[in-house]
Amino acid sequence: MPYTSVSTSGAIFYEVAGKEEDKVYLVSVTTLNAGMPYIFEATASQIKVVYDKNTEVATAGVNNGLQGTFEDNTEVPADNYILYGGAFWLTDGTAKVNAYRAYLDLSAVEGGAPTQQMPGRRYIGMSVQGENETTGVE
Repeated sequence: MPYTSVSTSGAIFYEVAGKEEDKVYLVSVTTLNAGMPYIFEATASQIKVVYDKNTEVATAGVNNGLQGTFEDNTEVPADNYILYGGAFWLTDGTAKVNAYRAYLDLSAVEGGAPTQQMPGRRYIGMSVQGENETTGVE
């Protein structure tokens, strides 16, 4: 979103906290900063974000490897990831995301698994799926 949130309901919002092999860690946040990308988990049929219209930014930002966009049909560079079906999937350079969405540049994610968890924040680990590999030949 191009604005900072005042309040949210209907979803839990996350930012990238770190990574390990085949896993990305997310931590919940209570405030959404203008232009920064987040991942959300819907908790209701409607998501509501009340924002401060005095905090508008013109371009989407990057937040620990998560690259946002305000433009439709943004091409996702090869070897980056899109979120689909509860996991991050490697792209080959042909994937696109729409406005107010994001993709993950795993090489830019800093930090590992959270070692000290703060009370009141939710932490989750999400799978990172690589390229399809041959598993057997007849």
